[in-house]
Amino acid sequence: MEFLSYFFIFLILLSLLDLFKFQEILKKIVFFFVGFLMIFISSLRYGDKDYLNYIKYYEWINPINDFNYYELKNVEIGYVILNSVYKYFNLDYVYIFVTISFLSIGLFLNYFKDFKYKFSSLLVYFSHLYLLRDLMQIRAGLTANILLYSYRFILERRLNSFFIVVILASLFHYAALIFIPFYFIYPWLIKGRRMLYVLISGFILGFVLNQDVLRTVFYKLGIDRINIYMSYGNNEFKELGLLNPVLIKNSLLFLMVYLRKDLLIEKIKNINVYFISIGIAAFWLSAFNNYSLFAGRTATFFSSIEIVLLPTVFYIFPSKLLCWIIIVLYSIIAFIPKFEIFKELGFYFL
Repeated sequence: MEFLSYFFIFLILLSLLDLFKFQEILKKIVFFFVGFLMIFISSLRYGDKDYLNYIKYYEWINPINDFNYYELKNVEIGYVILNSVYKYFNLDYVYIFVTISFLSIGLFLNYFKDFKYKFSSLLVYFSHLYLLRDLMQIRAGLTANILLYSYRFILERRLNSFFIVVILASLFHYAALIFIPFYFIYPWLIKGRRMLYVLISGFILGFVLNQDVLRTVFYKLGIDRINIYMSYGNNEFKELGLLNPVLIKNSLLFLMVYLRKDLLIEKIKNINVYFISIGIAAFWLSAFNNYSLFAGRTATFFSSIEIVLLPTVFYIFPSKLLCWIIIVLYSIIAFIPKFEIFKELGFYFL
């Protein structure tokens, strides 16, 4: 974690570039260079909480010429096939991490390369999503970065293109399928104050849907993946509460953009669909706050858009220095709790 702390400080200093004007091509070169450093770091780490699980998957999966998906039917088929192909060529499991890191962070870099405040987005991304996903939940990380490309198609009402992106994302994490209803309800949610009312209803549902109700409903539904998590015991039913920091952050982000949407729509093309996404994340976290795993693992794909929304403070407040301080403070608050999570983390290159 000491190495990541130094890299985090480096990204804080690098984000100062958003305060100054110089050639865009130079910004992009630096942006991609740092991004490839992040690919290198995530590819060659070990010791995170999910690391041994991914090694076990690699050991269990048969080579592609002896493919048997049924034995690992609860692991997404795209990830299984990738492992199966690499197993056929007798490649080391590290190549799985290299491939997923390259795809996930590469998609992020391509999406943000033309953003005006790209280094602030990079800092926010590193402080939270990169650490929890690209260094741990790698399938979720790749899935979330694929889903970034669906927002444009939701806004432009291009159903076929949208479906292609979501189905591709679901090959690595089934939770990506939750985006399908998003396409159809977006035109309704964007009208008037509907999303605001939906968000308020989420807090009301959060009081009503207690753990006993949720257990009964999920058992009745009989969804394999949910029942597997429920079988782990009460740890998966921990209460997040309606005052948990992530829910408060998402709600504040939603309100900030909602109140200044008319200003931001002139600056950011997809802002309407972005702020609806963070609103859905807040709704989901509040409604299902009594089932932490179900709330968090689903809402995270909608709340990932924070890496776009947080830097919008540069458009809202006149002082760029103040905006930079806000971004840095948020990133520090997000980064510090990771010390406990990654206390056993190591890197092959150190």
